Amino acid sequence: MACAPAVHWNVTPETARLLTHWRTHPFSGIRPFFCQIEAVETAIWLTEVPPQNKKARENYLKYLQESNEKANPGLSRLALKLATGAGKTTVMAMLIAWQTLNAVRNPLRKRFTKGFLIVAPGITIRDRLRVLKPNDPDSCYASRELLPADMLQDLQQARIVITNYHAFKLREKIQLSRGTRAVLKGWNNAELMTFETEGEMPARHAGTDEPQVRHGHQ
Repeated sequence: MACAPAVHWNVTPETARLLTHWRTHPFSGIRPFFCQIEAVETAIWLTEVPPQNKKARENYLKYLQESNEKANPGLSRLALKLATGAGKTTVMAMLIAWQTLNAVRNPLRKRFTKGFLIVAPGITIRDRLRVLKPNDPDSCYASRELLPADMLQDLQQARIVITNYHAFKLREKIQLSRGTRAVLKGWNNAELMTFETEGEMPARHAGTDEPQVRHGHQ
């Protein structure tokens, strides 16, 4: 199947190459399933096409923005639902590749990022997801042929943090025994500030001493 010019698709040249690769590359192993490709194509379309099309912008982006503001004020979310066994790890890898390559090759485009936070439901799954890191010995990008070979080097610039959701619980900065805590609380049972703040928690994950506020896609 011939690749239509990217301008006809209203996506970037990098995105057009990936879309064509996923549909037409002669994979030596298992090729991406249709549901994986369609999930990624949905995210790509919503990110790249509506902003350039007034009708699509009003019909889709406006609806998503209003829905997110109603359900999660200040936090925009988009969910892709895939059945068990559909291969969500591969979908994440394809999304990471799409975002990273566009961010690296066109740094002025604000819709794309090289930074990713992946939150797993437990330690076992967290360890399995290490294949999403481009520099991992078992990285899935080359072994699964998920992108053209000449794009693999740019993918190394992705910054990926993989953790499990328990890590977001506020930790105690000062360990106190029950007796010591009771004494310090005193007669008025004043609450002790022994837990880290909501600003210190993300700083711990970032490996810094001071909380950092980043704007844009990070």
